[in-house]
Amino acid sequence: MTAILNARKLQLIETLYENSQTGRALFKVRHQETGLLYSLKRLSLAENSETVARREITALNRLPFGLAPHCHQLFQDQHCLYLLLDWIGGTPLNRFFTGMPKDRYDLDRRLLALNLAARRLDTIHKAKLTHRDIKPDNLIVTGAGERLTDCYLIDFGLAAQGRNQEEGTYCYRAPEQDLRRDKNISPATDVFGLGQTGWFLVTGTAQQRDYNADYSDWAPSAPPILPAFCGTRLPELLEKATRFDPRQRHTSASQFANEINGARKQLQGNRR
Repeated sequence: MTAILNARKLQLIETLYENSQTGRALFKVRHQETGLLYSLKRLSLAENSETVARREITALNRLPFGLAPHCHQLFQDQHCLYLLLDWIGGTPLNRFFTGMPKDRYDLDRRLLALNLAARRLDTIHKAKLTHRDIKPDNLIVTGAGERLTDCYLIDFGLAAQGRNQEEGTYCYRAPEQDLRRDKNISPATDVFGLGQTGWFLVTGTAQQRDYNADYSDWAPSAPPILPAFCGTRLPELLEKATRFDPRQRHTSASQFANEINGARKQLQGNRR
């Protein structure tokens, strides 16, 4: 990769992630002449298609500026494709918040981040794009200290693809991305990912559910262990967001965000 960086006058700042199974990696780089920061996405051609990469670029670049990172260049060497993307300064949600919330104030900040993600996702849905891989790793929180300013979505690779036999990330993918091929991909698919992200923020992990014997619903399971201070509205809305049947989930990311606001108000009322 050094030759590619030198040819493009890019300096490697940090490796953000590398996944040998998917052949994907993401790096923080700086242009040596302009000093501007970018994200450099590397896709191994052994595991990834150039056609799909170009579709991802098309999907990203047709979104309004500032809604998602745009792609500025596509280049390749013998083994890999490289996408030079806008840099989004911030921290992945799974690094910004770890473990269970410490108190009501910590939980409220987590719900604020989830609300910001849902609002941004709703705007993306209105642009006729479904992300299809909503999870804490793909949500970038911006802000410092106690103040959160926004929550951005990254990695729109699945949004540009046709349906696969199995897609998304274990625990965060909806049944229609894995088992229920008779159900269409829709905004409710992304709402499922938001719901599982909510469980991650509240309990420290996504809720692991198994299918029942005839694959028509979730099998009965023990309820998750919740903080005593989380109130009643929050677990109810997260349960709704992660229902097996997409028709029983929230109809939009906006509706999910509104219910998160209701849970925050209940939480804030309990603090008084």
